[in-house]
Amino acid sequence: MENEQQEYQSSLAPIVMGVIVLCCGIFSHKQATERIRAEEEAVEVTYSSRETIAKLEESLQETQDEVLRLQEELEHSKYYEDYQVTVTAYTLAPDETTGDGRPAVYDEEPKVGWTIAVSRDLIHLLGKRVYIEGVGVRRANDLMNERYTQRIDVLVPTKEYARKFGVKKDVRISALFDPEEAGS
Repeated sequence: MENEQQEYQSSLAPIVMGVIVLCCGIFSHKQATERIRAEEEAVEVTYSSRETIAKLEESLQETQDEVLRLQEELEHSKYYEDYQVTVTAYTLAPDETTGDGRPAVYDEEPKVGWTIAVSRDLIHLLGKRVYIEGVGVRRANDLMNERYTQRIDVLVPTKEYARKFGVKKDVRISALFDPEEAGS
């Protein structure tokens, strides 16, 4: 009987070893599958990030090219005048305008990000495109209160934005003229 028991146990040993190896293989397979899945997700994120970065770089390059083009146009053009002014911001709120939300002078619908008001000493800029350092190109189609001089007001969407914009002194602006207007 002892012999039979030993034979039985020895015949079970390879089976037990096989089960252990199989379990280890399943565990290793599960670990490998999880590792592969994590690597695939990392590759997807990396690809997506690279794609986003490429689009942002392309957009940045286009913007830089446009800025360089405009700067070159300004530097090589005789059709502009430079001024040093104070730049502030305003909204279409009745207490900041004539009260009806329309520009005081130039008959053009005011647009946030495009419209500026100029002080009365800069009235000759009405209807012109004006490059404002740190802001960009805007169109002068509104007049400020007569108490201001050497000043430009940029139209913004909210009073909070206007407060954050603040008062910027000694800002360089360039009034852009069409060649016909400049007397070429």
